[in-house]
Amino acid sequence: MSGTSNRSLVPSRPALAVGLLSLAYLTAFMDRMIISIVVDPIKAEFALSDTQIGLLTGFAYILFYAIGAIVIARFADTHCRKCIVSLAILVWSAMTALTGIAQNFWQAFLLRMATGIGEAGIFPSGSSIISDYFPATKRAAAMAIFVSGATVGLTVGLMFGGYLAERYGWRSAFIVVGLAGAPVALLTSLVLKEPRRGMADNWTAFGQPQSVIEVWKTLLGNRTYVQILFVGALLNFMIFGIIQWMPALMLRKFNLGTTEVGALFGVALGLGSAFGSIVGGFVANRLAERDNRWVLRMPLLVSFLYLPVYEFSIYAPNATLSMLAIFVINVVGGSSYGPVAAAMQSVVPPSMRATASAVYLCCAMLIGAGGAPLVVGALSDQLRPTMGNVGALEMALASVIVVTSIWVLVHLYLALRNFSQDAINEESTMVQVKRLKPAQQPVR
Repeated sequence: MSGTSNRSLVPSRPALAVGLLSLAYLTAFMDRMIISIVVDPIKAEFALSDTQIGLLTGFAYILFYAIGAIVIARFADTHCRKCIVSLAILVWSAMTALTGIAQNFWQAFLLRMATGIGEAGIFPSGSSIISDYFPATKRAAAMAIFVSGATVGLTVGLMFGGYLAERYGWRSAFIVVGLAGAPVALLTSLVLKEPRRGMADNWTAFGQPQSVIEVWKTLLGNRTYVQILFVGALLNFMIFGIIQWMPALMLRKFNLGTTEVGALFGVALGLGSAFGSIVGGFVANRLAERDNRWVLRMPLLVSFLYLPVYEFSIYAPNATLSMLAIFVINVVGGSSYGPVAAAMQSVVPPSMRATASAVYLCCAMLIGAGGAPLVVGALSDQLRPTMGNVGALEMALASVIVVTSIWVLVHLYLALRNFSQDAINEESTMVQVKRLKPAQQPVR
């Protein structure tokens, strides 16, 4: 009896994998976000212009992050994903720590570029591993827990990084946060186990890896997957527009300090998203047991709340109500992260899941993280002469929310309409591999 009880306290291999990958994603977002809280001291020490700061915080990271994800994902679909994750953690942690000793703009630029390349390895490889551990009806919660690591990391990066920078300087903040990833890399290397590809989908037949052209033809020929790419790009456009400009609106509108705004916004955004993601994932799992289309039906239903709640947050009469609305909408929006990611993994073959995740990530980052801040800022500049500093930014944000919140509903509906026909199951995968030579892949 005691032996059985002790064994029950040991986490299962799938649960342990999700926990480790979520922890890795947390450290990635800590490293990603820390630069946003130490922009002013870096600018002052290196005598940088706003354009150089923009390159350092945006282009240097996002472009190479997106490109790196595509390249690394190809290796993840054909090689050891656990090894890629462990190496990626080590790379982004080392590059973040080295940023703390950079002596000029170009050194910092190259190190941020390398950080982006390192962090490009976590989402495609991690998504693929989780999808091989969990069947379609259990995948939403697992993916939600994985993604929640990023939202918690965002909050920790803003708050802990700000504390370290204020007490010990921006260089120490980079070094400490970067070194924190080293034990996570070691733990992942020693504990994380590589699942057999297709294990959760009962896919046991594999042949030679498909060419890059064949992979792209398969992905872009999948109607549901293409619609999910639009969903990811639009959701991130909406979210990153808010992330970049909502703190600025609060500073202009309510005359708050940067420390207060950082704490309020970090908690509302990060914790709201994490809570919503985990709860939404488990709810989607329960609904998917009855009908797997709920992994897209649920995000479609909650998306009707984006427009009214975001608009209220923008025009709220005080900071408390504005941040309460941001918290609520991030709980609501966060509930879609896991189900949408699970739906994506459920409509592509197991041998292409890392690449599918990387393409999704590329669209989300280049269009969302790269485009939204620029569009909102440019629109605000155009409106400022007639609407003033605050009114122009309010209108710019509100306009972007109106367009993207309605547009994303269209693509969610189209994805849901095709989901049942495109979903991967044992029958469909066997049709795709029937001409290939079987080759079992053991669990490592």
